Amino acid sequence: MDYQDLILTTLAFSLKRSDGKRTAQFELHAPFVLAQPKVQIVDWDTLTELRKAATAADARWEDALVFGKLLADLLLPDEVRQVMLDRLTQAQAQRKGLRLRLGLSGDLQRLPWEFMAVNRAGGEMTPQDFLAIDPHLSIVRQPASTLPVWDIETNPLDKIRALVALASPDDQPPLDVERERTQLEKLFNGQSRVEAHFVPHASPASLLDGTESIHLFHFAGHGIFTPVPISTQPGKMEGHGELLLESEAGYTARMDASELGIMLRSRHVRVALLGACHSAERDDLNQWSGIAEALLRAGLGAVVGMQFAVKDTSAIAFAEKFYATLLAGMTIDEAVNAGRVTLASVQQDVRGLGTPVLYLRDTNGVVFPEMAALPAQDAEQRGIAQTSQREYEKTRGIAIGKIDLRGSQGAILNNTGAVTQHFGNIINTGGGKYVKEDRSTRIDTGGGTYIAGSVHVGGDFVGRDKVTNNTTTGSSGATSGRSSAQEAQMKKLHDVLSNWFGAGDLQELAFRMSIDWEDLIGETKGAKSRSLVQHCQRFSRLDELYQLVKQARPKLDL
Repeated sequence: MDYQDLILTTLAFSLKRSDGKRTAQFELHAPFVLAQPKVQIVDWDTLTELRKAATAADARWEDALVFGKLLADLLLPDEVRQVMLDRLTQAQAQRKGLRLRLGLSGDLQRLPWEFMAVNRAGGEMTPQDFLAIDPHLSIVRQPASTLPVWDIETNPLDKIRALVALASPDDQPPLDVERERTQLEKLFNGQSRVEAHFVPHASPASLLDGTESIHLFHFAGHGIFTPVPISTQPGKMEGHGELLLESEAGYTARMDASELGIMLRSRHVRVALLGACHSAERDDLNQWSGIAEALLRAGLGAVVGMQFAVKDTSAIAFAEKFYATLLAGMTIDEAVNAGRVTLASVQQDVRGLGTPVLYLRDTNGVVFPEMAALPAQDAEQRGIAQTSQREYEKTRGIAIGKIDLRGSQGAILNNTGAVTQHFGNIINTGGGKYVKEDRSTRIDTGGGTYIAGSVHVGGDFVGRDKVTNNTTTGSSGATSGRSSAQEAQMKKLHDVLSNWFGAGDLQELAFRMSIDWEDLIGETKGAKSRSLVQHCQRFSRLDELYQLVKQARPKLDL
């Protein structure tokens, strides 16, 4: 799959404390999208709270989606989001992909942006809204330092040699490395052009031994990120990443990133998968202190690391799907995506979905073009892509509790409509505000109220509706809570859509706005038009619809 890049970078990150609360601010840069940097502000304490819930060992889909939406609001404000969605729609139509390249500053680089979620279809959010599992989208961490374009060596490989290092020191939590070895042996043995060399009980000496070229490095074991305080910048931390290998006695023997990078570079490794916990974690200042980025700087083209502790079953499932895709000659973006989708759909691993991090130099993403050129690879690639697509589509049906995102991101509702979790000091993203008062919790969404214990379950909550004792007072129909100007805009849009747009044109509008056509009520063109306008009003997207209509019919008086 060919990819188009959309580059997003952040600068001038700052974190301030006032009245016991922390607020973060940064500049968002998007070349060729934003004419000027956009200043983004976020309640850092709330962000931290949501992050903990989403990345806990027992995280729920609801937790991850609320956190993912907030991340997307920060890095993908409306103008950037629309460009991303337009490019993604175009890429899907052309059977291509969109690559989000993230260059992050300060503490932002330590946030798991791989959880970003965008509700493109309207209605309740589902795991399918996570951008990182969209088959046509790749999230990549951009190296902080400018590196030359990564070129594959010109001589085709007769054999792809893989080095698999496995380590589970006796003084560390035990890992099922033997199971992973069995799975990888089975996978690699099925590839006629792959020669895998396994190093059990890997030690620094055994990894450094040998001069034969290898092209793929896999590490199964523990990793650690060691922070070191910096006296010149109080409150900031730097450090270095290490792999925890085994000594002759079976205890921990550490190998730091720079030493590992020198070894892999000398043996012509193209890509590395670090199955170690925390192998992708970086510090605040030194962009190369983490293992993954250090390996890119040493000369590798791509590195996949894990930014959270990963379950053994998930690590094995990810590696199996990742290598099957990569060794079929597909891009590393597609390989990571296939692994993520498996974690979400098959493993039902909420934290695991956002755990893999892809670091990539400037390249087309094809690590093994030799495999892509083999006869019958087209059929194999189609089979892999179709399987991944089916698993991705299954994520829409994963059962989760309802998520309340009415003008804010303040509460999670379960399938019965009961509130299961509230967050204090939530970020305001839609004109409303979320406040916590004693034992009661209230969400104010632009004039309406939401009171703990008074739950609105349906999808027609708008404007000034008031929900009390599980009933809705006031009108929840088409006009509740709307200004006369908004009513006029809605009527005008409905008239234009009904009279000047065909059914195919309406479907195209819905497609461009990522709204499921089947979710729009009615069979006739007029009914579909009315449903589309009401849907956009309900989710504060009337202006977006207006602009698309204006582009499609520029000569009409709107």
